[in-house]
Amino acid sequence: MNAIRDPAPPVWTDPAPLRVLGMGTALPGLPVETGALLSLVATRFGLDLRTRGLAVARKLGVETRHVCRPFDHPVEGPRPGQRNPELAARAVRGALDEARLTPRDLSYLIGHTATPAIALPANVAQVAAGLDYHGPFAEFRQACTGFVNALVFALGLLRAGSGPVAVVGSETGSVHFDPRRAAADSGPLWDPRKAFWADPDANAETVRQNLVSPAAAKQRHLGTSPHPERYDPDLWTDEAAFLARPGQDRIQLDLFYDYRTNPAAYPSWQAWLRERQPPLLVAWGRHDPSFDAAEAEAYKKDVPGAEVHVLDAGHFALDEAVAEVAELIRSFMDRSVAK
Repeated sequence: MNAIRDPAPPVWTDPAPLRVLGMGTALPGLPVETGALLSLVATRFGLDLRTRGLAVARKLGVETRHVCRPFDHPVEGPRPGQRNPELAARAVRGALDEARLTPRDLSYLIGHTATPAIALPANVAQVAAGLDYHGPFAEFRQACTGFVNALVFALGLLRAGSGPVAVVGSETGSVHFDPRRAAADSGPLWDPRKAFWADPDANAETVRQNLVSPAAAKQRHLGTSPHPERYDPDLWTDEAAFLARPGQDRIQLDLFYDYRTNPAAYPSWQAWLRERQPPLLVAWGRHDPSFDAAEAEAYKKDVPGAEVHVLDAGHFALDEAVAEVAELIRSFMDRSVAK
């Protein structure tokens, strides 16, 4: 990231000695070769990611994976006993056994995950229940960095004089993989962006043009609209002028690099929608170059009562359909909000 980020801040360290008393792991099912898994997805769901998937796997050195679901259906739950908190509890028990401790010996339980089984209560609360642990716990809704932050949190507890602290990270990302959404979330616009997330330095220039060039600004507004005459050119010329200011390209690259955390959070957001079933209005532009119109209907999988409208508009629906969107909101509020 040297090409787009400031130099790293001074490294924070703490000389306090720590001792690892035990370690444990829990994996769902038998290992599956990456190629076999990609072929299964291609055969059953018509989504062929083998070329790109194998290239990424080779780069990362990932030859096999463990998955908690059978991939019989596009959307399905994990196999019995292989939910996120169940696997996490098994891992903690393994660590406690190695340390010759029991859950009652713990002073604190810390979990971190980006793929919780449900949005609320906290995933770690279910881990505690699985362990029959009744002490305090905390959770970080983060993936890899969650482990680092959990260790820093644990260090503070230990410095304060606590007894043993258990830290467990758990992910069951495969259960949240929907081939239909993956198919929609690919193509010429997103492929270079995903490559940028995987290797920022090698792909920064391509994405820079994708984000801040005058042509990109115009495309964001017009999309594939058959009625460009309805648009005020100031919409994209003003945007392009702002993005041309010194340093803006770097800011936009940093912001978009951080956007990679959004897809990782989708499972949590989707779980919240499924659990809460809020009144939901979706107004979507069919000419949006970034998101396929078919994705709008995906909200109904989590909220069956969602009201979905696909409009003759682009990414910024208000550019072309402001009156229509205003009427949809007014009508929705009249019907959904108690008076």
